[in-house]
Amino acid sequence: MPQLRDFIGRFRPVGVPADREAELAAELGPVLALLQPTEADCGRVVALARETAEKISAEARGRVSEIEAAASRRARTTREQEVEQALASTRDEARHALDEAATAAGQRREPERWRVEELIDEALSMILALPQASSGPPEAGQR
Repeated sequence: MPQLRDFIGRFRPVGVPADREAELAAELGPVLALLQPTEADCGRVVALARETAEKISAEARGRVSEIEAAASRRARTTREQEVEQALASTRDEARHALDEAATAAGQRREPERWRVEELIDEALSMILALPQASSGPPEAGQR
């Protein structure tokens, strides 16, 4: 299949050097001139697309900032709630431990109280069981 260059070369006068740039400009100039409005439209479309992309990016950055702030607030609230729950749980455990300690201490005191009362009763019984002595001081030989 013949090349375009070969086809155009047939119409060139013999012995005249070919000015390729002039030939191409003459052939393609009118076609490229017809494409200039389309190229300008493409430039406007690209500029509009860039502007739209920048607006979308700016909105997305703003939304990201809002999401980060909301997440930070939720995290802070969750931490505070967790701390409050942990403190409440610890307070309950401490209250329970104090109640158990008080109960244990009360149970321990009761036997001691009964023991003291037993000892008092025993001491009184022993005193009452002593022989009746004279009201004066005991003599040297009486013990």
